[in-house]
Amino acid sequence: MESTVRLLVIIHRCMGRRNQRSIGDPVTAMSNNTTSMFALATGRPELMILNSHTGSVVQRSPVSSVMTHLLYPSTHLVSASSDGYLRLHDPRHARWQDGESVARAHVGGVQGLESSGNYIYSIGLGTRYYRCRIASSKLIPIVRQGRPHPDPLVKVYDIRTLKPLPPLPFASGPAFINIIPKRPSTLAITSHQGLVNIVDASNPTVNEFYQVTTCADLSCSTHSTDCL
Repeated sequence: MESTVRLLVIIHRCMGRRNQRSIGDPVTAMSNNTTSMFALATGRPELMILNSHTGSVVQRSPVSSVMTHLLYPSTHLVSASSDGYLRLHDPRHARWQDGESVARAHVGGVQGLESSGNYIYSIGLGTRYYRCRIASSKLIPIVRQGRPHPDPLVKVYDIRTLKPLPPLPFASGPAFINIIPKRPSTLAITSHQGLVNIVDASNPTVNEFYQVTTCADLSCSTHSTDCL
């Protein structure tokens, strides 16, 4: 969802009635679940739990950084923030907004987040350093500067504890990840240049590679519900 959105109207059809709720701050992330509760984050920054039937705010709390992705696959909420951290939240606990478990996934921020079964998959940005020599008659200082670039690893975590598991390498730099609906342990990893790697996370040695012919960088990816 675009962070420039200044007003969110939540509409839920229930027994023929329309329920609306306005949020006056920029919306940065929203969980795409179909249960009775869903999560929403704003640029304030803050995190909210809302009732999907009425649109009313059930819980609302400030958080330490802007959240860019939210997943609500079970009783726990998974968030990814602009500082590259993943957090596991239990809304039933008093300090739920801080997260029961925290993991630093990508130093430059999280760009994509998916879950399937007991696993979380994330892609994001790393930092590449280079050295620059500035000549002088008296000294030659060494300047180190970091530039963000796609992290060549798809990070994998156990959703129950955020315990890190062996990552999935993708040297071309993952720009998008999608779960294959009829193969829940299988991911489609796509680069901006159109290289697609279909990999079974339970057996990473099983890979399929495809190249999308394109005259420009890819800006998004999705899947068909009919794909095998």
